[in-house]
Amino acid sequence: MGNNNLNDVYLAKWLSGELTPDQLEEFKQHPHYNQYVKINDAALNMSLTDYDVDHAYLNLKTKINNGKHTSNTKVISLYKWVGAVAACMLICVGVYVFSFSSNIYESNLAEKRNVVLPDGSTVMLNSKAVAEVNTFNWKTSRLVELEGEAFFKVKKGNKFSVETAVGTVQVLGTQFTVNTINNNLLVVKCFEGKVQVKTPIKEVILTKGMAFQVFENTITEWNFEQSQPSWIATDNESRFNSMPIGHVLTSLKRQFDIKISNAENINKNLIFSGSFSNKNMEKALYTVFSTLGVKYEFVSDKEIRILHPIE
Repeated sequence: MGNNNLNDVYLAKWLSGELTPDQLEEFKQHPHYNQYVKINDAALNMSLTDYDVDHAYLNLKTKINNGKHTSNTKVISLYKWVGAVAACMLICVGVYVFSFSSNIYESNLAEKRNVVLPDGSTVMLNSKAVAEVNTFNWKTSRLVELEGEAFFKVKKGNKFSVETAVGTVQVLGTQFTVNTINNNLLVVKCFEGKVQVKTPIKEVILTKGMAFQVFENTITEWNFEQSQPSWIATDNESRFNSMPIGHVLTSLKRQFDIKISNAENINKNLIFSGSFSNKNMEKALYTVFSTLGVKYEFVSDKEIRILHPIE
């Protein structure tokens, strides 16, 4: 959707509800689609005071007829005035929401990125993570939408929330990690303070050294002793506890920008507990696949192929 005229046509049809299902799916891929949704929601939720245009017009006409205004007075259509004001308000709301309501931060493959939030709290994004920071009401409601893995150091203050596709994490001031993979798995670890995790199937309070994981309808909870995330520490590892193999593969691809073909040959019910090095790809692949008994081969420096099905 790189053509600006096409973008305008799709936007107009979307606002009027005239897009076909296929066109709607294409429009959702637009890089600014989420901002368009916010602008439209803000406009729909605007509360304007009722104004009796007909009554006001009659009053004005009566005053003119009674000689309270000179004959040079120019009467402007109130209908046009009200319409112009409404249009200006919609434009102002759109520009404000689009430009100032959120900031989006992304980390590249095999990259870590540190982000300082408006209140001085920090977010360390692990490889291939996206954080959208809602700055519209930041002083009263600190909100971050996360895809991928990140380590948060939150300063004390108003409620701080991290929203993911699987659940929400809320704190007042603490250090914790949130990892969401493939929009169906959530892992939260608390390194300091206290966090509350809310998912559709369970709500839990975590304190220092406690971890929580939810995948579909399976809950896993455990304790740990690390003082900081393993991928930030000097050993620079990715660690897993009862992690479905599909999510481990996603983590490998995030860390090393590698393609894994014939992945469907791996039993999707395999579970991996352990760690792999984020510094050495060959060592990481061997650690994971040898533990699970999966055979593979290198197709190129950036691609491996699973050799045969594993029962």
